[in-house]
Amino acid sequence: MELSGVKKLDYAENKKQIINDNLKSTNKEITTKEEISINQFIISAVAEKISALETQNYLEKRAERSSRNKFMAVLAKVPDTEPADYDR
Repeated sequence: MELSGVKKLDYAENKKQIINDNLKSTNKEITTKEEISINQFIISAVAEKISALETQNYLEKRAERSSRNKFMAVLAKVPDTEPADYDR
């Protein structure tokens, strides 16, 4: 489908435009403040996102192995007392 008056961009050109239009000034401020290159910033952001996704994946898989009955059995063993002063 062709939209009237809209320039079609290829994927690489579209990515470049998104970075330029939406993120360039903020990216520059952050990289200047942190004294890192834009490439270092992008690599760090990608690594952070990968880590978050891997953590989410791990927790979802771990949750599949969980048992509410076992969890409740462990909670039942916790004494019904007030916490110590240092733990309030």
